[in-house]
Amino acid sequence: MRVLYLSFDGLTDPLGGSQIVPYLEKLARRLPVRITVVSLEKAHRARREGAALRARLAAAGVGWIALPYLRLPRGLGSLLNLASLTVTAWCWALLQRPRLVHCRSYVAGLVGLLIKRTLGSAFLFDIRGFWVDERVDGGLWPAGGWKFRLFKGWERALYRGADQVVVLSQRAVPIVRAWALPSAPPITAVPCCADFTLFAPQAEAARRAVRDELKFGPHQLVVGYLGSLGTWYLLPDMLDFFVRLRRTHPDSCLLMITADWDAQAQAAWDARGLPAHALRVVSLPRSRVPAHLSACDLSLSFIRACFSKQASSPTKLAEVVGVGVPVLISPGIGDSDEQVNRWQAGLVLAELSVEAYDQAIAGLPQLLKCGGERARELALAEVSLPVGVERYAAIYAACGAGSG
Repeated sequence: MRVLYLSFDGLTDPLGGSQIVPYLEKLARRLPVRITVVSLEKAHRARREGAALRARLAAAGVGWIALPYLRLPRGLGSLLNLASLTVTAWCWALLQRPRLVHCRSYVAGLVGLLIKRTLGSAFLFDIRGFWVDERVDGGLWPAGGWKFRLFKGWERALYRGADQVVVLSQRAVPIVRAWALPSAPPITAVPCCADFTLFAPQAEAARRAVRDELKFGPHQLVVGYLGSLGTWYLLPDMLDFFVRLRRTHPDSCLLMITADWDAQAQAAWDARGLPAHALRVVSLPRSRVPAHLSACDLSLSFIRACFSKQASSPTKLAEVVGVGVPVLISPGIGDSDEQVNRWQAGLVLAELSVEAYDQAIAGLPQLLKCGGERARELALAEVSLPVGVERYAAIYAACGAGSG
């Protein structure tokens, strides 16, 4: 049975490598289905990684139609990208008649709804977050503007037209159910999962090797950060916490594992009078991230809380807990507060303030004892890749794909 998977995000993007490709490989091997992906790929990543990824997908029995992602001004690129995805996907579906169209996020969802209404395929809407509200919360669209009203109407059509909906958090389920009234499709929460065979505790020798490579002392306190920087990720607040930390731990260092450190980030560091020798910035292939994470004593994840972030599930949380490093997180992001507390994986700040930072620092000895093997075992049962794959397998079966 054929499944068409549509994504505006590229498989060669970092999130594609962690949150699309591993799932599709395992689903293709787990179920009697033939999955074909249509995605939009950035040229530089496609040149560098495309051939190897195509071979990897083919080995799992997954087909891949990689379309070029166009960067053009004034929304022209978005329109052409949507047109390219729509025409390619609809023509493929017309020829192959897939049982299911699995759509990642809203733009792909519009194409999936079209295919359902014209060709009768089941439509799985995998929302990945409240995209319309994210545009408003991120300052890209005015609240109540014409774009907001237009896409809110499309959003309702997507929810009401879907055969199944996947969200990233339990907090999002009742919100989506209310938006889909008068009738709502089945809604399943599948948080961002991690490959716990990759993100696993590292041998002490590997940890020491990374610390030696980065010139950390054997007893130096190392605070880490993994992932993107930008709209939602509160670098200034994390740096403010680090300033307070150095008042009591003056030899502590910050390790930023990111490809997004730029002049603006460096200016934020310099503006706080932080010394250059207390900072390390590395951009790494995915295979090297666990060893560098293990070199940290504590990991930070400060994300701006707003309405749309109730539907979020930070990938970095599962990855850091998988390695065994305790986490310090900001409140109000998806199910993260409940997960960190349930797993005893770290501490959820009451708020982003000097008082809350100082309270966390005063309890640092207890915080550094969090995480570890017990937290990893609890997280393994909820956010490991096999758990996510089994949930998707059940959803595919409910849509008539892969049930036998």
